[in-house]
Amino acid sequence: MPQPEPHNWLFPNVNVTSSPYFSQNEPAVAINPLDSLNIIIGANDDRIYNQMGVYSTTDGGLTWLNQFLPNSSSWNDLAYDPSIAFDRFGTAYFLCGRSANDGTPQPQNDVALFQSSDHGQTWQWKSDVFADTVLFGSADTLADKYYLTIDVNPASPYRDRMYAVWVDYGQNDPHPRIVSSHSSDGGSSWSHRVYLTNPGFFTAPIPAVAPDGTLLVTFTQYWDSTAIWIAHSADGGASFSTPGVFGTYKNLATPTPNDNNGYETLGTDTDLVMINSFASVAVSAAGPHKGLAYVCWCGKGIDNIPHVWLSMSDDAKTWSMPKIVDIDLVPNAYSRYFSWIATDPQSGDVGIDYYVSPNGPSSILSDLYMEHSTDGGTTFAARQISSLSSSLSVKEGAPRQPEGHTLWFIGDYINIAGWNNTWHPVWADSRSVTDLDIYTATVQPFAPMPVSNLVARDTMVNDKKATVISWDYTPETTFGYPLLNGYIFLTRKNSGKLDSINSSTMQFVDTSAGLGYYKVSVLANGLESVRDSVSNLPRSVQGGGSTSGVRVAILRQPATVGLPDAITIECERPCSVTLLFYDELGRAIGEPIEDAFLSNKHVLPFTPVSTGVSFYVLRVATSDGVWQKTGRLLAKPSE
Repeated sequence: MPQPEPHNWLFPNVNVTSSPYFSQNEPAVAINPLDSLNIIIGANDDRIYNQMGVYSTTDGGLTWLNQFLPNSSSWNDLAYDPSIAFDRFGTAYFLCGRSANDGTPQPQNDVALFQSSDHGQTWQWKSDVFADTVLFGSADTLADKYYLTIDVNPASPYRDRMYAVWVDYGQNDPHPRIVSSHSSDGGSSWSHRVYLTNPGFFTAPIPAVAPDGTLLVTFTQYWDSTAIWIAHSADGGASFSTPGVFGTYKNLATPTPNDNNGYETLGTDTDLVMINSFASVAVSAAGPHKGLAYVCWCGKGIDNIPHVWLSMSDDAKTWSMPKIVDIDLVPNAYSRYFSWIATDPQSGDVGIDYYVSPNGPSSILSDLYMEHSTDGGTTFAARQISSLSSSLSVKEGAPRQPEGHTLWFIGDYINIAGWNNTWHPVWADSRSVTDLDIYTATVQPFAPMPVSNLVARDTMVNDKKATVISWDYTPETTFGYPLLNGYIFLTRKNSGKLDSINSSTMQFVDTSAGLGYYKVSVLANGLESVRDSVSNLPRSVQGGGSTSGVRVAILRQPATVGLPDAITIECERPCSVTLLFYDELGRAIGEPIEDAFLSNKHVLPFTPVSTGVSFYVLRVATSDGVWQKTGRLLAKPSE
């Protein structure tokens, strides 16, 4: 069973998909501009191989609804390469590829657009951006690697225009071209394809729109030479500038055996994970660097060390010399890959997330890192976001096996989105050992760091027992920025009243009777830190002893998600109780449920929030000490 998340991890990781036997990869993410708690993620999802997985939250990422895009009988073989964008009215759009095996050497496929107007709760097919099928009489090309963006800029002459870009393969020519199409009616109809390149070894086009309406498209050349390209359109996608190279890269690792699609590999000769050096693009729409465009990618430098590279432009024409921006301080990193860049539409700040493989070539462990810049990419701060390392060699599905090599496909990219100084990186993670799941975290670079060295000790006040709670604190944010506007400490005992303490005091004395759990956090910049907790229970009995004489009964077993339930605890001696739920990864679900009154019987209400197996830990406190009892809870979906 995987290890639990480290204590007080700054960015609690959330398993979005939690599917123990089927993998998900290539996540895309977008945030609703009218409701930043509404976040939508899409991914390739093997639970239903011919449909796209789409996951939505309305609580900022604590809980996720998992579902699939609607299918159609015409396209029922495979769905892949998701991207998501919101328009300024809060409608979400999902672009992906679909294919139908018609028995020909090259199957039919199309570029499909779906729409949701209810925060991602339901989805409808909107249109086919492009359909390549004999059925429609156009069978001239095949499509791959699609991406969508929407112009939401108030000053743009093309405001609300939608842009789709993809890789276009000729039926009789294996050399792909980069292509673009646009829609001016909310995705109901699309323009003819506009080709940005001649045939060549190009892949991974990503679009972004500047505040003045200029459309930027970056893409990667990967075979005859290794380079990052950019093209721009000043007329709403009707035509494009001649693409130019503004950066080259050196492969991160050994090219994949017999592969000409731009993949490189990590791992041993017989067990390899496929990675790449693809680029992504973003433009600041606010703040002092409004209009500044950024392109980032991964590749080795002249030092033969893998790096994250960045180039910038304020006119989409001239680009700065590429520079290294990774400052994750991972010593001897074997690889950095799958970088993705985004800007915060409110502040204009820059976020980049990427994987780091910290060990040698035979290891395929990876951690997720995020870089953050407040000064237009001049400097960055970096933090590890993943709480546990992920071994991306997942023995699931059907790997490619050229000439005895086993190649594990983990996708081509990850993603990140930010809004009002809150970021949501999304990535594929195999800490569950059996498969890849989609993970995310809420990252607030200006949130205060939590307290440290939190302790509770016994004392006497007016000849009565009391407890002193004390801690240490260094005033800075989670990304190391100074706390410029002051801070206060917030304290709680059990589920009781919230109190605040000024920043010059780092302790308080509790004279109330009874044992309990104290929680201390820091409030600054309108944001609260992770809460640390400590108990005044005697250490000699914490988590030990016997639970004989304690009886536990669950009202409904299995329980039902969303339906109120209750656990009854009966004790031979008067006791107080605390109940905590954990998922299968050992992560806490919700806040502790407590009854601090001494009684022989307690009824603790709860409502299950997720299907499947979870676990509870019951702490029972009597005058003699505290004991702990664990149990298993099974929850079924609501009717």
